Amino acid sequence: MGDFQFLMLKDAITCINQKVNLFAVILDFTLPQRTKGTDYFCKLKVIDESHSEFWVPVHVFAQEIDGLPLVASVGDIIQLSRVTVLEWGKYATMEEETLLLIYWTISSRKKEGKRKD
Repeated sequence: MGDFQFLMLKDAITCINQKVNLFAVILDFTLPQRTKGTDYFCKLKVIDESHSEFWVPVHVFAQEIDGLPLVASVGDIIQLSRVTVLEWGKYATMEEETLLLIYWTISSRKKEGKRKD
């Protein structure tokens, strides 16, 4: 397995259209849902010590429901490997920051093994 450089959220969100690795704390999450197509997705809101004032959305997509992360509760720590940071729209904050989405697809997980229940 190759070496991974893990970034803090404040650094990861500057890496638009790049793949990054990070650890984060789950602040909120949705249950798995079907997309309008045949895939599944869930949404996470994550923070870390470098980016605790605002949460960062993570949208996770998978061909099978088992490819999505198994979140037990708010406060879980998640490792995101080879995720792509994308810029999408705006959200209202005091500084009118850009909303950044981190997309994680099943293809990002294939090399990491299966989900552990």
